[in-house]
Amino acid sequence: MNLAGNQVKQLFKALRTGARPSTVGLWAAATAVDQLRRRSRPARELIVSKRLEPGESYVIRVPGDGESPLAASISSDTSVSTGDASGAEASITTQILSAPTELVTAANETEPVEPDLEAPTTSRRQRRRASRIASLDEAELDREVLPRRQQRRLGRAERRARTRPSRRRIRKARRRQKRAARAYAHSKHTSRPSRRKRRRRRAAERQVEYRQARVDRRSTRRRRRELRKAQKQLARI
Repeated sequence: MNLAGNQVKQLFKALRTGARPSTVGLWAAATAVDQLRRRSRPARELIVSKRLEPGESYVIRVPGDGESPLAASISSDTSVSTGDASGAEASITTQILSAPTELVTAANETEPVEPDLEAPTTSRRQRRRASRIASLDEAELDREVLPRRQQRRLGRAERRARTRPSRRRIRKARRRQKRAARAYAHSKHTSRPSRRKRRRRRAAERQVEYRQARVDRRSTRRRRRELRKAQKQLARI
């Protein structure tokens, strides 16, 4: 049974369908309890609320029985707002509800600090995006010494991360930067060219010697062209 729903609806449903007397009595009791709960006042109520401006402070004081009025206990530099007061002694709730009778604005000793409206407000998302983009600039790399394929991949990852600095794109760009840093460090510590490059250079030198020997035996236009091509290939390596 749904005891937290509409008890009146469930009571009439039980009467219409001919439920057992115990069920009808249960819903009748739940309906009575719900009506009593709705008509009773809550334990706590919001009586008055006030929004504080920068540099302001408020003091709420309710005079007790036999105490002097509120206006007699304040200093000359305090601003008091008074409302219509009746001759009869009002209750605490009436005094608070007649705000700002008991709402005293104490003058601030220092000048209130006015907010700088001209200063641009930066949201949390903008600060997070700026910090992510700044993390990409921390890497110091000599991109010219990297292979062209690695340069293209690193540049593409950084452009995508700067366009939309999500965590996934920033992590990918940072991984590319770390790989490039490792490759750069390896190239700095390795003064001798790789085995593949040495093998290619030896093959190009043998090709130049072979073409030069053919030109020396008999110089033709075709042999001279092939010699120049082999020399260019060796210069590129």
